[in-house]
Amino acid sequence: MQVYAKHIASELKLYLMDFYPDTYPIKVLQNIGIENEENIFDIPLYKLDRLEEINHLTSIFIPSGQFPLKDDEVFIDGNTSIERLLNIVSFLRSPDGCPWDREQTHESIKKNIIEEAYEVVEAIEKKDNNLLKEELGDLLLQVVLQSQIAEESNEFDFEEVAEEIGNKIIRRHPHVFKKDEYEALTAEEVKKLWEKIKNEEKKKKYKNNSYLSDIPKALPSIIKAEKIQRKVASLGFDWQNIKDVFKKFEEEEKELKEAIDKNDRNKIEEEIGDLFFTLVNISRWLKVDPELALSKANNKFIERFNKVEKEIKNLKKDFKNFSLEELEIFWQKCKKH
Repeated sequence: MQVYAKHIASELKLYLMDFYPDTYPIKVLQNIGIENEENIFDIPLYKLDRLEEINHLTSIFIPSGQFPLKDDEVFIDGNTSIERLLNIVSFLRSPDGCPWDREQTHESIKKNIIEEAYEVVEAIEKKDNNLLKEELGDLLLQVVLQSQIAEESNEFDFEEVAEEIGNKIIRRHPHVFKKDEYEALTAEEVKKLWEKIKNEEKKKKYKNNSYLSDIPKALPSIIKAEKIQRKVASLGFDWQNIKDVFKKFEEEEKELKEAIDKNDRNKIEEEIGDLFFTLVNISRWLKVDPELALSKANNKFIERFNKVEKEIKNLKKDFKNFSLEELEIFWQKCKKH
């Protein structure tokens, strides 16, 4: 295509950036056909309107199947940090990028998302803002990398991901973005409205499936159990009061003891699962986050055990040098402090 003026080059650049990465290589052809004056060279797309000379003898050619050109810092002047990150990840996936990154697929790195999310939660619990900033960046990287892999297969890109969640947020906040249609709502009313809109969306999306079919299979079991219970409770399928839930817990505890007496391994596993499920239900009724409660219990145990370990090391001894009763004394001492 002939590009005969800077304003044309500028308009063309902005248009092409809707379809190509900012650093996508394009070929500039100048003075083609004029002996000793022909000039052909590569530039990244974002530099198209920065050429020193653009006239009626300037044309560009866009090769297919290319990857972004390497920049000193993979940084584009005037771009946002998000765009810079997108370009970095795009380059890492290119032939000149990182061999490990090039080999990754949606499936191969799916566990990383869960791990990074838990590290974000840990940073929040530690109240460490610097660590939280770092861990949020690691989580964002997983979103960008998954989006880049999808873009290479012409499935979707990061912009579509951002647009989708933006649309969803607006759709689920009509009391904010369509104030004329809604009176002022309390926080509890907002929550009920959110669930109502969400359920309507799910019905359309999963109209031929079970009501619970949209719950992700990969969710950690405790979170998944709570999500199941909340969804069915929204349909009215729930206990009448907390006392009934405790009765259910006692029933499951009794069935577990019976399975243990019979030494039925399959039944033991089943009953332990039922007991966990009921305990999550108790947490839900008491408005306690079961995942957070268990996490705090884990941390409390680790802290106390570390103190016991320190006591034993101060005595220049090992755990095996003490009976269970003696270790219990150490434990109670650390618990007291």
